[in-house]
Amino acid sequence: MLADVRVAFDVLASHWGGDTIRYRYDFLTLLRVVKAHLKTPTIPGPTTEYWRFITESIPC
Repeated sequence: MLADVRVAFDVLASHWGGDTIRYRYDFLTLLRVVKAHLKTPTIPGPTTEYWRFITESIPC
């Protein structure tokens, strides 16, 4: 991941003509590079019978 971020940083820095980037324009691009390497978060949902009992007994 770090190698890909450095490559993206170098590409973006070359666009601006130096060894710096503009965070206003380039931060989201670097964030997308990092996000591509992260696992998709799994949010466990309640599936037990107890949960079904609670949700069915609550009046709407």
